[in-house]
Amino acid sequence: MYRRLTALALVTPLALATNATAELIAYEGFNYTAPNTVDGLNGGSGWATPWDDLNDGNGHTFDIVAPGETYPGLLSSGNAMIEDEQNTASINSSLYERQIDLTGSPDFLSGGTEGWISYIVNVSGSGSHGMTFGLSTGNANQQQQLRVYRGNGTNIVGSGQDVTNGWVLQIGGNADVWETADGGDGQATGQSLVLIKIESVSGADPVSVWINPDLSSEAALGAPQMFLDTNGVSQNDLLRFSAGNFPTSVTYDEIRVGTSFASVIPEPGSLGLAGFGVAVLCFGRRRED
Repeated sequence: MYRRLTALALVTPLALATNATAELIAYEGFNYTAPNTVDGLNGGSGWATPWDDLNDGNGHTFDIVAPGETYPGLLSSGNAMIEDEQNTASINSSLYERQIDLTGSPDFLSGGTEGWISYIVNVSGSGSHGMTFGLSTGNANQQQQLRVYRGNGTNIVGSGQDVTNGWVLQIGGNADVWETADGGDGQATGQSLVLIKIESVSGADPVSVWINPDLSSEAALGAPQMFLDTNGVSQNDLLRFSAGNFPTSVTYDEIRVGTSFASVIPEPGSLGLAGFGVAVLCFGRRRED
């Protein structure tokens, strides 16, 4: 069965969702020609801005690499972005940002709604990687930055813990840590699919994170590996992806933002992209093993 598509033709630049019950809001499958720098690329759908290199070339860079990543049970397309610095001891890092277009989804993460984020990350070497949702400063009451990252042996702000091969969920000064070892679920190296659920609740914003979950259904996810029930996640619209503490190689792919499990985990048996208003040019690029 073909799982990968060589071309994804987007027929509308409009926002992907039109109401609070929306499906997929933003998608990035890195349907760009490789090799190519990611900075300034403006494909995918549901984004308000192009990819922006926040280090302006002072760190390392993410580049387009072919082929892209696949994960069992997940529809995928295009290539991927990679930060490949295996032969350097530089401590500089790459930090790339993209803003989500919420024009068609003004109620995203307002009271009583859910937000979902999923992406694939594949890492080798000893470096760190992470995804940040929102700015480091939020409303007047609390910092509203949500971070999911693999620890690199440094102290985690607010947790008093050191993590070498573990994952961290952090909201403001609060952190939940999941210690892992190479070869296990959410391993320090190799591929992981990260799935995040954010519930917008008055006085608290519960956040659940699954690493390498069963994607057959929402019920099959089971208990999250990491969970924080803390106020501090609001209507954010920024996603940042990082790689650092080289030598390492970090690849990101299949970034999705939506308002339901089904929106960010489309069924492989169908295109599952109706919310995009897309036309798909289907050419089998690889077969599932």
